[in-house]
Amino acid sequence: MDAALIGGGYPPLKDERVEELVEARLARRALLDRDPTALIELIVEESALRRTIGGREVMRGQLLHLVECAKRRNVTVQVLPTGCGLDGEHAGCRGDMTLVETPDHEHLVYLEPQDESILVSDAAKVTTYMHRYAKIRSQALGPRESLGLVEQLAGELQ
Repeated sequence: MDAALIGGGYPPLKDERVEELVEARLARRALLDRDPTALIELIVEESALRRTIGGREVMRGQLLHLVECAKRRNVTVQVLPTGCGLDGEHAGCRGDMTLVETPDHEHLVYLEPQDESILVSDAAKVTTYMHRYAKIRSQALGPRESLGLVEQLAGELQ
């Protein structure tokens, strides 16, 4: 699934670059099992959950994996419903972001636009992203309702 998603853009990436990006994504997944436990909050757009990439079976597996992650005590999953803003817009329309807090309590923002990786450390910019995240979170479904929706979508792909 990751290779299909990462390698599916245009212009096509070299196989080595796709492999690098997939490995980086898999390394981030290892945060789920690390000790000490990482606290992870994830907000995903409903439209991304409904977009079938890699076929129905692969997508169902991805949704079920998300359900299992959401059931962990250190993971919170929320779904940003389609059309949640006045005209369907929401605070996260400009793209995804990852907020990071280091062991030294430094706040950073990690961005992955297209085929790049950007780490934002400027305090004023990080604060803006944190405010944006708070707004997105306020527009999202609660964790329990989100889990129910993801389970429903996985069931629809059987």
